[in-house]
Amino acid sequence: MGDALVSQEKLLKRAARERKEYKEKWECAMMELDFAKASEHVSDESECDACAVHMSNYVTLQSKYAKVLDERDELKSRPVLLGACKSCLGLRSELAEKTAKISLLEMASSEGTVVKCAK
Repeated sequence: MGDALVSQEKLLKRAARERKEYKEKWECAMMELDFAKASEHVSDESECDACAVHMSNYVTLQSKYAKVLDERDELKSRPVLLGACKSCLGLRSELAEKTAKISLLEMASSEGTVVKCAK
């Protein structure tokens, strides 16, 4: 019976020590959580000014690129008309210009880069 009491006493001391360790860890974790909550800063602003400018520029470039692609598709759909008057110097230069623009756009779309068009 004495051995059982000694064993029980050892278990109680061990449990008290473990409780104290876990309580210290819990307090430390709570302090870290409070610190994290205090340092958290949530802005009411959804975007910064630079983001809005970049998005505006992106939309502008996207619409310009779409217009140029529409022109390209239109030109590709009319190769007979452009090829019929190869003797006309004005049409020949326009054809060369549009062909160069088409090749640049095809290259840009294959590379995934944005091409600046000179007007």
